[in-house]
Amino acid sequence: MKYLFFDIECSDGKHICSFGYVLTDINFSVIEKKDILINPEAIFHTGAWSKAKREKSEKDRGITLAYPKEEFVVSPKFEHYYQVIKELLTDKGTLVVGFACDNDARFINWACDRYKLPFINYTLFDMQRAYREYKEMPNQPALEKALEDLSVDISSHIPHRSDEDAEVTMLVAKGLCERLNITLQELCQKYPSCEGIVADGKIEFKHVDGSVCDGGRYSGSNNLRRNYKIFQTHMRKTKPKNGANLPLKGEKVCFSTVFEDKHFSEMLLLIDIVANYGGKCVTRASEASIYVTMDSPKTCRRQRIIEERIRKNARIKKVDMDEFLTIVGTSYDALLESGEQFRKNHIGKILE
Repeated sequence: MKYLFFDIECSDGKHICSFGYVLTDINFSVIEKKDILINPEAIFHTGAWSKAKREKSEKDRGITLAYPKEEFVVSPKFEHYYQVIKELLTDKGTLVVGFACDNDARFINWACDRYKLPFINYTLFDMQRAYREYKEMPNQPALEKALEDLSVDISSHIPHRSDEDAEVTMLVAKGLCERLNITLQELCQKYPSCEGIVADGKIEFKHVDGSVCDGGRYSGSNNLRRNYKIFQTHMRKTKPKNGANLPLKGEKVCFSTVFEDKHFSEMLLLIDIVANYGGKCVTRASEASIYVTMDSPKTCRRQRIIEERIRKNARIKKVDMDEFLTIVGTSYDALLESGEQFRKNHIGKILE
């Protein structure tokens, strides 16, 4: 078994100008590393995308490439490297891996269609999805966040060079495997939602119930993607009740992400419960005056900020879930029983 880590650069956000890869053995020892330069036969957006955007933002300066434009222009076209790329991606003894690689697969499909070449059918594994599953993140993680978390040193890395970026993906995969003490094959088995099938010009990732990457529809469980937007909308619209003796009057309540991420329906109900007792639900740990904890081996993403605020003597109270639910006159079992029914009864109004 070999691992192929690949990355693609485009001259204009669509047309391929380089295909870089790193081929390793199962121990992540590099067998081959190469950057294939390709004439994209397209415009190079290496300057500002437009005058209007240049005037609007200093950050919007177009695409940055690792080589002068002239080196790409004199290189062969995609059709010249088609067979080489196909053999790399379809080798039966090779695991193909990228980071946010649905985009790269899409670029290859566009090139095949443009040059009237057969689509390349293969299986790939997305490290962005795997890392997201590992961290249980509601949104797609940036590469920089994964590198920082896994303590990956890329100080000698040459940015925007496809083979170098492919090697960075390899280092992320290696770092995550070392942290979990498993092989890359085992990592892919552990997080099946990171497996994508590219066939006949289409890309489809495996759908896994309960996966944080499978949150495109709202359900009664995970607080992800569209669910999270609904959750935020309901939180924004719901106003605290006024009353002299309300136990949460003026409080901003923040729940552990260990609970919040997995209990979409219950969180919608809790927003209402907190408001009825005079408080307001928040998702920023820096704003919370009450932090509701959960007993779990998993770590809440807000915990570090909460602990830091406590060390600085900020006004914040930590309570566990059972204690908090007692304050609002309910129990954990009752919350779980009522959450789904609340969602069904109120989702239409929330979406208005």
